[in-house]
Amino acid sequence: MEKIATIKDIKRKFKDYNKKKNEFNIFKALHNEDDERRLHSRFISYLLSPESSHGMRDCFLKLFINRVLKIDDNPKRGPKLDFELDWDRIIVLPNEKKKAEFYDIDILIDDGTNAVVIENKIFAGDSNHTGKNNGYNGQLSRYYNTIKEGKDEKNDIKINGGNFGKRESVFIVYLTLSGKEPSKESYEETLKIENIKRIDYPTNINGWLSECRKEVQKKNELLSKIIAQYQILTSDIGTIKNVQELLSEGIDIAWELQSENGYFTTPENTELFKHVQWHTIADFFNELETKLNANVQNKPKPEDITKVVYAQSDNTPLSISFRYNGIDDIFYIANDNKGFTFAPINGREKYQKLCEVEINFNRFSDEATFKMINSGNRAKIIAEIAEQISKRYDKLPNAF
Repeated sequence: MEKIATIKDIKRKFKDYNKKKNEFNIFKALHNEDDERRLHSRFISYLLSPESSHGMRDCFLKLFINRVLKIDDNPKRGPKLDFELDWDRIIVLPNEKKKAEFYDIDILIDDGTNAVVIENKIFAGDSNHTGKNNGYNGQLSRYYNTIKEGKDEKNDIKINGGNFGKRESVFIVYLTLSGKEPSKESYEETLKIENIKRIDYPTNINGWLSECRKEVQKKNELLSKIIAQYQILTSDIGTIKNVQELLSEGIDIAWELQSENGYFTTPENTELFKHVQWHTIADFFNELETKLNANVQNKPKPEDITKVVYAQSDNTPLSISFRYNGIDDIFYIANDNKGFTFAPINGREKYQKLCEVEINFNRFSDEATFKMINSGNRAKIIAEIAEQISKRYDKLPNAF
């Protein structure tokens, strides 16, 4: 009975998604929905900024501060904001005029004395580095110390042409689809997990957006509709992640559905399944980066993953390159029709096979690749890759 129920759950999820997939959405028309920086962070920042042309001044920002950051709806997800902001001096970056992030921070709310740093993680993993234990390796530690001390790892930082200066208080917010915790490497140099407010899209952001729509409904009907469209977009993204988790939990049943009648690659189901593929690949490289615990030089960008998912080829490569402090070599892991291979980028050595299981992210029609949807299977392959690298290069630090 459990197998039948699981199959029913899978089919129901796909059916529900297919009912909505052809509805027009302005955000899907203009952006890739996986673009955290140019779509999600920018739209939220646009609503938050008192300088935006939406004409609501600081209404949306006050709603966000008072109804998301200052409430204790889930104490297990960190503290509530415990300081006041000077509403006459607040700036939000990025904004309509300054579209670039401030020192790579997704959203910064700052009044010259105190600041709120919002890190938005829908798809990407934490961008951590290795090196001196100086408070700037982990991504959240780096942002905290940059704003708190008024300088990045190398220099004083500037704002509006002048020195930024130290801030008395910095409040860190970690925004994800599920309210999950950041990696320990991201914060443990400087912060404790209890210092970090974790919020999510389905509850916190969606609730705030609904409040924003109430405020603006009679004043600006177009903006109200645009906010509603963004709520639909983020709901769809949540559905995709839920489907991925559902397939992960019932991976053997899911593979049976696919291998027997190609259920996931039928015309009506292929769009949703390609989204699942995309997230599976992104999760794999984010999880691999965390396991390597190295200074990653390059890893697949969203557009690289999109190319693989939609390419009519089985040999579009994906790769990640990294190095360790004190070691000159830059190491390179590639995935293509040869599976996972590895070599230093110095030309002295040939690529070596890293994994006995043949996995090619271009071919989710293969059982081993399909089963990478399962988080446990990904973890096993990543552990095998790390073990093979450390065996072959004993000069590497014990990072695995």
